[in-house]
Amino acid sequence: MSDQSIEALKGVGASTADRLGRMGIHTISELLEHFPLRYEDRTQRKNIVELQHGEFATFTATIMRGELHHVKGKSIARVSVRDDTGQALLVWFNQPYRATAWKPATEVTVYGRVNRFRDTLQIEAPEVETATQAESLNSARIVPIYPLTQGLGARALRKLMAAALSAQQVLPDTIPCSILQTHHLMDRTSALHEIHFPTDWESMQRAKRRIVFEELFYLQCALAYIRSQRVDDRRSIAHQPDGEKTCQLKKLFPFQLTDDQRTAYEEIRMDMESDRPMHRLLQGDVGSGKTAVALLALVKTIANGLQGVLMAPTEILAEQHFQTCSELFAGLGIRTAILTGTGERKCSKANPARLASW
Repeated sequence: MSDQSIEALKGVGASTADRLGRMGIHTISELLEHFPLRYEDRTQRKNIVELQHGEFATFTATIMRGELHHVKGKSIARVSVRDDTGQALLVWFNQPYRATAWKPATEVTVYGRVNRFRDTLQIEAPEVETATQAESLNSARIVPIYPLTQGLGARALRKLMAAALSAQQVLPDTIPCSILQTHHLMDRTSALHEIHFPTDWESMQRAKRRIVFEELFYLQCALAYIRSQRVDDRRSIAHQPDGEKTCQLKKLFPFQLTDDQRTAYEEIRMDMESDRPMHRLLQGDVGSGKTAVALLALVKTIANGLQGVLMAPTEILAEQHFQTCSELFAGLGIRTAILTGTGERKCSKANPARLASW
């Protein structure tokens, strides 16, 4: 059902489908993957006497009466509410139906921003739900806040999302069970329920982790497939095992390689000695020794009768690498050169037959 048109969902007509379409939502699946931007914690209920000016708060009260006023061509609906500790006024502008929306003595849950005006507590344009509603989507819970479009309000979108989740009893899980168990991930059905209407903050974080993992998992699968296709279709030059020059360079370093550096180079070395192209990213913090690993790979290439190039993002960094490599490679009989974007070219004074461009 998730691949069905959004109009297959109860409550979605042509006009609503058009509004959803403006957000790129055309199917029920796309609706379920329209994730919240953020959440509002409306779980903590207060008494009216505890409400503070300027805060957003949730409280339960009883409807007293509704009144409609007109000021300078605008309608103002005011609904008085109370609890055992005090009274407050709910206010809406240009929504006249609000004045008679609830009968006196109706118990409601209210969420909104508190404003103290002339010793009166007012909540302007609050979210209001009656206590008889089976499950609140807009108050007394962790409430999702979605990206919206003109003509589609937050309450309407939450209602549609709840209907979509209700219609999708069990969603197929495309991630293997073994991976779910290894990484302690929620199943997809639970994750979608918790990402949209969290039971608590911990469940929301677990659901978010599952959704993010799923996106990265599919991306990695696609990249692995593309990589395998390229590797299977192409062949590269297989280098010989490390020889004298590589061993000499390790001795020339003014430090011992760390375990991580040795592991990284061993993986690179094995790739270079294979006849398949290497697709690898060497990553590390500043000062972790990435350049040393790169120089070992470069010398390995030169020792196999080839040229090697080290590219740098700035001329200053290129110059620094050139100075470092010139000093190290001079003892190996390797000539180095630098070519910058300004066209400047310099060579080191070592004069063997092989040239390594930098």
